[in-house]
Amino acid sequence: MRRLLKVIIWLLVFAGFAGAGAFVASRTDPFPPGVEDPGSRTVSTPPTHPSEPAVARWTLAIDSQTWHRFHVGGSCRTAWTIDGSLAATSGDRVEGEGAAALSVKVCDFPEAQIQTAQLHLRISGSLHDGELHLRFHEAGRDPVGSKDLGGLVNTLALMRPAVDAAGGHLRFRVQRSDGDLGSYVSQHRLTLTCAEAC
Repeated sequence: MRRLLKVIIWLLVFAGFAGAGAFVASRTDPFPPGVEDPGSRTVSTPPTHPSEPAVARWTLAIDSQTWHRFHVGGSCRTAWTIDGSLAATSGDRVEGEGAAALSVKVCDFPEAQIQTAQLHLRISGSLHDGELHLRFHEAGRDPVGSKDLGGLVNTLALMRPAVDAAGGHLRFRVQRSDGDLGSYVSQHRLTLTCAEAC
């Protein structure tokens, strides 16, 4: 009986110590100021930025045949290859640049003037109802001071094709008077290709 009483007393003493330890532990911060809690680390994630919408871009290629038909004396004929690129800008506007390279020049008579070999172009336009309406502007020429003996330079400002913005092919023709009973004529085969987000 005495032995059982000792065991019970010791169990009560241990229970008391355990209860007191739990009470103290619940009121104590195991990580005082300056000590990092290894279980509460926050993982930093890089800030996310909304992605910019893709800009619509196109490439174009034009094969051009042009003439300067004189009132008397025949004509001068030139052939050109035009390559360019375009991108949407603000609103419904598009802007770009290109180059026209001379591939053929034939005149029915001897000429002393230097034929232009390359034209530098600015391309502008707008997007309406799924069509690109384009305009072409000369931005320079090589050699400097040369002249186009055919009809490309003199019909360039009248070239205003409208082509499907998703891409496509178009044939068109331009003609104007040379002011001396002759005419400038150009005919074109245009291919427009969507490069991005059209």
